[in-house]
Amino acid sequence: MLVHIVDDDAEVRAATAYLLESHGFTTRRHASGADLLSSAELDGCILLDIRMPGMNGHAVQEELARRGIALPVIVMSAHGDLGAAVRAMKLGAADFIQKPPREADLLNAIRRAEEAYRKGADRRSAGAAAQARLQRLSRRESQTLQGLLAGLSNKAIARQLDLSPRTVEMHRANMMAELGVGTLSEALRLAIDGDLAPLGDGGGALATPAAPPQAGPSTPRSDAGDVGQKLELILDASGEGTFDWNLQTGEITLSRQRVQQLGLAAESPRAERIEWVQGLMHPDDKSAYFRALEAHWAGETESYGCDYRMRSSDGSWRWQEARGRVVERDATSNTPLRMVGTVRAVTDQKQEEEKGREAAQLLDLAQRAAGAGIWEIDLATNHLHMCPRGRELHGLDPQGPAEMSMESWAQLVHPDDLPATLAAIDRAVATGEPCSAEFRVLPADPADAPRWVLALGRVMHDSEGRPTRLVGLSQDISERKAEARQSRRAQSDLIQFSGISAMDTMVSTLTHELNQPLTAMAHFARGITRRLAETGALDDESLRDALAGAERSAVLAADIVARLGSQIGSREPKRQPASLSRLVRESCALALIDADTNGIRHSLDLDRAADPVSVDPVQVQQLLLNLVRNAAEALMDVPVPRRRLHIATHRVSGDEIAVEMSDSGPGIADSVRDRLFEPFVTGKPEGTGIGLSICRNIVEAHGGRIDAGDSPEGGALFRFTLKA
Repeated sequence: MLVHIVDDDAEVRAATAYLLESHGFTTRRHASGADLLSSAELDGCILLDIRMPGMNGHAVQEELARRGIALPVIVMSAHGDLGAAVRAMKLGAADFIQKPPREADLLNAIRRAEEAYRKGADRRSAGAAAQARLQRLSRRESQTLQGLLAGLSNKAIARQLDLSPRTVEMHRANMMAELGVGTLSEALRLAIDGDLAPLGDGGGALATPAAPPQAGPSTPRSDAGDVGQKLELILDASGEGTFDWNLQTGEITLSRQRVQQLGLAAESPRAERIEWVQGLMHPDDKSAYFRALEAHWAGETESYGCDYRMRSSDGSWRWQEARGRVVERDATSNTPLRMVGTVRAVTDQKQEEEKGREAAQLLDLAQRAAGAGIWEIDLATNHLHMCPRGRELHGLDPQGPAEMSMESWAQLVHPDDLPATLAAIDRAVATGEPCSAEFRVLPADPADAPRWVLALGRVMHDSEGRPTRLVGLSQDISERKAEARQSRRAQSDLIQFSGISAMDTMVSTLTHELNQPLTAMAHFARGITRRLAETGALDDESLRDALAGAERSAVLAADIVARLGSQIGSREPKRQPASLSRLVRESCALALIDADTNGIRHSLDLDRAADPVSVDPVQVQQLLLNLVRNAAEALMDVPVPRRRLHIATHRVSGDEIAVEMSDSGPGIADSVRDRLFEPFVTGKPEGTGIGLSICRNIVEAHGGRIDAGDSPEGGALFRFTLKA
């Protein structure tokens, strides 16, 4: 069912909508009566605040009736004004509830309105049924209901009917039981439907109210009687306690409900000294209590209000919400003489508020820990609502307005990212699929780098399946993006270095291997020339030129190979501060990407003392990658349960770090054990024999050494050191 929430307080609208939507209702929020009446479609029921600036709730009801719009209206008022509520019900309201309503009361009122709306209840048949039920009441029970319909308190009704308040309370209880209703609003609804006249409109004899007593030279305030009547009304309608405090004598009269709030048994009002009441108050709350009283007595505030804790008879502390005002002052000195008010037990409310604050703090903490903020797009108004953390992610003041148009938001997004982001939103609304978009937020200072934001959301639909809102969260992924860029650069560097290393190793090896035969060829050419010269065979000029050419070519080839070797050998590591632990972890992440699929379990034992190093990060990562990949390939030759790899680091001495890598594979073949780090030597059928040679070159370039042996688990153990 659709519920229109009409309230001038934005927080009340948002909180009420959130509660009702959690129970499956669809809501529309309206900041004023005019906003409600301007809606293109009015359906469902209306949750209407009475006291609003401009057009109040009564005016809204009158305009709805003038337009012929017969929707169920539930009146909400924070002022306990029974007279206003009765007027609202006379104007056709289905129910009324007092703010802040209990969750059960609010839901029951809406469900009753929903039932009436669904069945299309006929008011004439409802009137006949109501009159039949009202016929069950005795004369006094009927007069009591008429008094309530007139907006009178129990005491006011008692004065009108010349009865005691206790007798009126009895008639009221009997009236509720006879009608079979559980709430005052239900009883009033029956009275209105049955055309029952309020007390004073032909419903019973009226007595003239007695004038308020004059005390000495004091002059009662003209509204003292109204205040007392309203206080009694609040007492009867909401179960609040009241007090009547004689400021001259220090005597305070507590109502039966007020005494019961203190955990004491009470059947009637109780008079006490004010010192006794104040003695029950929590010491930490007394200063605020006295400040509030003194401010009101001095005329600085129109009314007195304070929340404080009182010790109950069982020893527990119970929160009280006290409200009141001075109703009698000395005519000469303006000294306050008498004060009346109400006290409401709010322990449960305080506990809920504390839970709410804790939940809000935890949510804020979780949002900050995750770098996330909550947002909501109203698809009808095209407005975006962001929480303080969400505004902060967008470079806005966290305490600024929570709502903005989507056009204003678009100005904050990098132009290159905006089309794809808007397309993701449109796609989610059209298909109902989750929304996901990454975009950059433009910084206030153009010199700063943009912040990357990931927005995840889901479309919410009304009862008819129409999309109404897109809600979700935004997360700061700038660091993740930076790490991804760094990782891509690192992988690019690794690929480049891997190719260079392989080329270097091949050239270095070829330099060594080719230089020897080329030198031999030159020497052979020289020897042959010398021998032939002794025999006279070199008189043949063509033979002499051929031998000289062979010698020159061999020498030239040897020089070229030597120059290549010298260039390769000149590449030194580009040392810089680095974390060895991070290099190990990143290498494992790259080399063991299929480890879970292949059943390879690996463990790390990384010594913090061995973590800070000064190395060429790219070269050392290439070294680790080669060794880890070799181990992973070797482990594929043993059963899955045996596939284990362990890597440990520790500091050997002041400037020397050791890394050990052991596996449970088949181990090192005897045929290659002694030549394992030589170029083109490999124990793998399709291996090139270059990887371990590259490892040795990197280690030696860093001033370390590398060796291999057998691990305790029967596989291979590689150990290398680095000069840190």
